[in-house]
Parts: sequence; C-alpha cells; structure tokens
Amino acid sequence: MANPIFASKRYRRDLAEARALEEQLKLRFPEAVEARTIVGGAALDDTQIDMTGAPSTFWAAILDFAARTLELEALLNSAEQKLRPAPKDADVRNAIESVRQVTAANGSLSPMRLLLSGDRPFLGRTSLRELVSELRNWNSSASILVVRGEPDSGRTETQLLLDEGRDAAREKFVLLDEMMPLESTFRAIWKNAGAAGPVPSLGQEPLTTESAMLMDFWTDVKDALETNDRCLWVLFDDLDKGAGRIAVRTLAEVLAIRLKDVSFQRRLRLVMLGYPEPQLPGKVVAALVRNDTTDSIDDSEVRAFVDFCAKAAGKNLGDPAAAAADICAKAKAKTSDVVPYLEALNGELRAWHKSL
Repeated sequence: MANPIFASKRYRRDLAEARALEEQLKLRFPEAVEARTIVGGAALDDTQIDMTGAPSTFWAAILDFAARTLELEALLNSAEQKLRPAPKDADVRNAIESVRQVTAANGSLSPMRLLLSGDRPFLGRTSLRELVSELRNWNSSASILVVRGEPDSGRTETQLLLDEGRDAAREKFVLLDEMMPLESTFRAIWKNAGAAGPVPSLGQEPLTTESAMLMDFWTDVKDALETNDRCLWVLFDDLDKGAGRIAVRTLAEVLAIRLKDVSFQRRLRLVMLGYPEPQLPGKVVAALVRNDTTDSIDDSEVRAFVDFCAKAAGKNLGDPAAAAADICAKAKAKTSDVVPYLEALNGELRAWHKSL
C-alpha cells in the first residue's frame, strides 16, 4: 500500500503525523542554510522555494514543494542524514518514522482507526482528507467545501475530521445542524466570531443572496475575527433536510459569494453538507470551491478492513472474502428506517473485531 502522505501532491497537514513532522523540522533546523542543505540533498530545486522568513515559513514552503513534486520521501531521507547519532534527535527520528508508518496499526490512516473510531464509521475518505488539507492553508484560495451524499451516508462525520486537526486557540469551529433555526444559527456564528454587541435582527427584508442584511452580517463577522485574530470554520449540516433549511442555506450561499474577497478567505472557511442543488449560485467563484461525495461502502472495503485486522492480530481467517460477506449480510439484515446501513455495519464490525 502506497504511503498516502508521500503519494499526495498536497502536504497532509490534516494528519497529526504530518503536523508533528513539520514542527520537529522547524525546531531542529531553524536556520535557512541548514534547510537549504537538506533540500539540496534531496535534489530539489531550491530556486523554486521561498527560503526566507521564519523557520515555520520556509519549512512550510519546503514541505509544500516536496509534496507537490512527490519528493517528500527523498526530503526525509536527506533530513535523516543531517541528524546527530542516536539517541540524539530522537523526536525528529520518531516524527519521520510516524509519517512512514501512517497506515500501520496505530497510524492516523490505519483502516482500524478509520472504521472503528467513534460511534459510527468514518470511511477512509482519502479524497476528502486531501481537500481538508488544502483548506487548512489559510493562504490558499480554497475556502468552500461542499460534501454531497445521501442522508446517513457518513457525510456528517466530516465534522470529526475538520475538528480533529485545528488550532483550537485560534481556529474556532461552529456546527450548525438541522435542529437550529436561522435565529439560533445567527447567534452561534456571532458568538464564535467573538463579535461584540447584540446579534443583528433579521428584520422584514426577504432573504435572498442579494440581501444587504445578510451581506452586512458576514462583514461584521469577518471584522470581529480580524479584531480578535481568529479564524472560523462554519459547518452547515444537513442542508437538504426540511423547508426550514432554505433560509439557512441562503445565509451559507451569501458567505460563499463574499469569500471572493481575499480578506474573507483569510478568516473564514465554509463547509456545506448535503447541499441539495447541483451548483452553487452563479456569483460564487468556482476556483474557491472543493467538492466531495460520500460513496457507499462496498464489500471490497470491508474485506480489506477484515484482512488488515486479522493480520494485525496475528490471526489466519482462511477466507477474508467470506468473513466480509457474512458481516455485510448481517448488517443489511439489521438495516431499517431507524438504523442506517452504515450504522449497522459499524456495529457488526465492532462485534467481529472484539471476537478476534
């Protein structure tokens, strides 16, 4: 299995291992001249990398370039050559090894962790993880994430991934679910932005993407974030559930339009789950938008999970395909209007895993 961090053309800052590595490199090699030597050792073209500024700045540029050129593994090999003999530099060595082992049993991308963490499965979602990594770069124009898929397809688990890797001190996160009417949605956003004074009143104006009141609301939110030196992830969940979501959806669409302004991009990220229309409003800049769809999990993915867990436990299943088919059949038998298939499948996977 290819290492997803090495195989990605975006540096995977959504993963704890990648963030820890970046931190260790800037601590161990804070001088640009050292970093340039490591870059040269990996045969990277340093004329294409901005090596100025603080260590956090030039190491971010180096890692981004190495990922984009698929030379991250070579960069780490070069960095290892510059480390002092063991046991010195143990933290850097451990960080490098954790990146190499990201798909192993204890890694962020191990099938066991992805399917068994939490009450419901967060399915591998490789494409989504790469998109989130791009949105985490606050200097990127990628500012809007639209996740589509059938209700109960696992799309809501997107929030776990978004919340997992953020800087909680500076990056605030507000989840706006289907139970929240427009007024409550306003209050939640206002509070998380740290805005002063009362929440603006809705008034009598019809709410459309042209509404001055909604545009002013987002301007006030952005100004508050700038004043408080905060960033804000705004996640609208289940936008396709119920007529009451239409006004809330309009509020989200207005933010999507406002994000064409770079000052908004530096402070806000918009995530829309279950957006019901095939396209966003025409005034939304397409280059800002990233799209993902939660596809149904199939037997082959369950088989890969079962095979992985058996090998990790040192067990011989004999026929992983038969075991996977049995698990899927049991999950389908327990699926109902109350219990979605993915929830039933996760229960069967948990029960099977405990029996290993």
